[in-house]
Amino acid sequence: MIVEDGTGLPNANSYASIATANVFASLSSAGLDAALAWTALDDAAKEQHLIIATDYINRQFKGGWRGNELKEGVQSLAFPRLISSGWWDDFDNKVIAGLPAGLVRATVCLALESMDKNGALDDLPESGIISERVTNSIQIQYQEGLSRVSATKMVALQHLNELLIKPKSGIMRRISRA
Repeated sequence: MIVEDGTGLPNANSYASIATANVFASLSSAGLDAALAWTALDDAAKEQHLIIATDYINRQFKGGWRGNELKEGVQSLAFPRLISSGWWDDFDNKVIAGLPAGLVRATVCLALESMDKNGALDDLPESGIISERVTNSIQIQYQEGLSRVSATKMVALQHLNELLIKPKSGIMRRISRA
């Protein structure tokens, strides 16, 4: 596994290292069971899930990222990027130093999801949300036939939200209690 170091490597295949993933997994909102399962994996399995997660991120959001690749045509992953300092100002591009923390966290969340689903990360469903209600608990009603997004995947998607031109299919809505 070759971890992107923020310089636009031509052969990188992961946004997160095993060491970083171990730390984030232990602090993850995915829960104690996921953290223990991650700890029990050997390094080869962890690498596999981190590569699957990175590939998923690049495939799902291709063309949807803010800014441009730092080394277009050279780097193997979508990040690092040049992102303008203003929403509409493409003349004042700035390099995001290293990789955005949200991108690395999302990679780890999706690696945990990959572990939980034996390496299968489904494509994002269309929103499928018919209604939602926030009281003492959150209730969401989904359109029949569309899969639900797991809590772990939802957290990962929230980490990616600020890096996207626009959230995908309304799935990035923040749900908070009043």
